[in-house]
Amino acid sequence: MCIRDRKIITAMYSSEKEKIDFISTIDPTKTTVEYWIGDVEKMMQLSVRNELLKAIMAYKKKPRTEWCLEHPGQCVLTGSQIHWTHEVESNIKKYGAKGPERHFSFLTEQLKDTVKLVSKKLPYMQEVTMNALIVLDVHAKDVVETMAELQVNELNDFEWMKQLRFYWESKDCFVKLSLIHISEPTRPLYISYAVFCLKKKKRKNRKKKKKQIKTK
Repeated sequence: MCIRDRKIITAMYSSEKEKIDFISTIDPTKTTVEYWIGDVEKMMQLSVRNELLKAIMAYKKKPRTEWCLEHPGQCVLTGSQIHWTHEVESNIKKYGAKGPERHFSFLTEQLKDTVKLVSKKLPYMQEVTMNALIVLDVHAKDVVETMAELQVNELNDFEWMKQLRFYWESKDCFVKLSLIHISEPTRPLYISYAVFCLKKKKRKNRKKKKKQIKTK
């Protein structure tokens, strides 16, 4: 945390020393520790959300190679995925089965520009962000290439629905994927990736408990 004179908390730092300013300062001297710690946690969430929104809004205003160096790493990676989702869906809506093919060409050139940027000497934090962005870009390009090969022409095609899709909705970021119920094979279910992972862990824990009971 960044603490000014009079112990006012104004910002936070990541373990890599990346700084995000709080949208509102916190004075820990006005309340007890169990309350102001909770206030800090809420302010961290609000401030990251604010930085993410700024990154999303700035995406189209300048070249991507400039944009990705001007925002916090987490916001660059998430903002890029939000725009990728929007661009894929826009191309499918506008061009049908030709949409993924057209967008694949765009993503190939975009990846080349990103790789060129990494070949330059960058500050440590930007280098870490760009390396992670390239991994995401390669995966995004491969997904669209597969969709082009399969002639995906609808947004409810399972080849698209099964992907992690990032959206900015109701002033917040949502990650969606579709699960198919065996009893209702045509019904998509939107859940967050975090919840999906949590459910997987719970299932694994249940299996372990069953094995332990059997061995006893």
